[in-house]
Amino acid sequence: MGQRWAGINQYKPAVAHSIYLVKPWHAQWFARQLNEQNQHLDLLILGTSRAGGSINPRAPSFEGQQAYNFALPLASIYQTRLAWQHMRRFNPAQLLLTLDFFTFNHAKAHTVPGQDPALEARLLTDNSLIEYWHQLGQRTADTLLQLATMDATRKSIQTIAAQHKLASGQIGAIDLEHTGFWRVLPPKQRDIRRHFEQGLAFSVRRFCDRSAPFSFADAGNHPSTLEQLASLLDDLYQRDIKVTLAIPAVHVWYLAALHECDLWDKREEWKQQLVQINEQMAKLHGKTAFPLWDFSDINSITSETIAGPEPLQWFHDIDHPTPVAGELMWSRINGWSSLADDYGRPLDKANISGLLAQERKGMSEYLTRNPDLKHQLQDRIQERHRQQSQGR
Repeated sequence: MGQRWAGINQYKPAVAHSIYLVKPWHAQWFARQLNEQNQHLDLLILGTSRAGGSINPRAPSFEGQQAYNFALPLASIYQTRLAWQHMRRFNPAQLLLTLDFFTFNHAKAHTVPGQDPALEARLLTDNSLIEYWHQLGQRTADTLLQLATMDATRKSIQTIAAQHKLASGQIGAIDLEHTGFWRVLPPKQRDIRRHFEQGLAFSVRRFCDRSAPFSFADAGNHPSTLEQLASLLDDLYQRDIKVTLAIPAVHVWYLAALHECDLWDKREEWKQQLVQINEQMAKLHGKTAFPLWDFSDINSITSETIAGPEPLQWFHDIDHPTPVAGELMWSRINGWSSLADDYGRPLDKANISGLLAQERKGMSEYLTRNPDLKHQLQDRIQERHRQQSQGR
């Protein structure tokens, strides 16, 4: 990432707006550096911002491993496939593939070729000479466009000016680290309850969209998002790599918004499909199914109480776990921790129906115990529907 001059570029707040530009290049740079040092990429992490800001390869549970976090914000399963194709030439020994429900929505995400040509150009995978120059040209053009614009100059000035405010906690930002992990720097004076209520409002706007209802497939002939997952797993089962699938944690308020916006059935269908596709691909290749862990159910971590304005232990906001939660997730997957033993459950065809019924009951009971949250959601949903009926 280059030298960080003390007091000049210790923090890089503008990187949050350029992660899709920076990470494809930086991930390969990281892997090539390992190769030059006769080391190997032990672990690659893929997913969305939930993994990007919670799984820190420098955490104690990753000690001794060369790991890179290549999670991308709001990445659809199609974009995650591109990320894997971008990095598979480095033959990582292990892959942690995190999966988020709403990024399987064909109506919202970049889910088919051609929707994001700039990213696709940066994630080309063939090693041919023609593609090498194509990729180099794209990277050069990106760099020049970033450097030779007023926006880049403005962001450079803002970065220098923001160092003291970031160090003292007067403002918040996201800072990209050497291992691909992005460190969340929240402002010290942030009211976490107000922040969660804002997240609840945003979630309702996102989930209750009558103009683009949730769907795994579009009206055209493109592969559905579930078919794209099957293609990704098909590729992984053909390789000598240890793979773990995981659904990261979200706060129960986020789950309540999904429930009240009538997306619970879709979410259950999604989990059932994850289990089915994973086991079908394993059977196709004559292998044992990849472990599939679910950390997003209602448990002692996702039900963390929002008592006042103080920061929470397990969540930055309504749908982004903290690095403490991310490290606990990794420890639970590997059997290293008995803390919060209800946090994280393996899913398979034998237990999926029972666990889904248990989670549905838990959601109903939580809303019964928290009527104010239910009423707040109902009011926001009514307002959302009113706005859409007025074309807003």
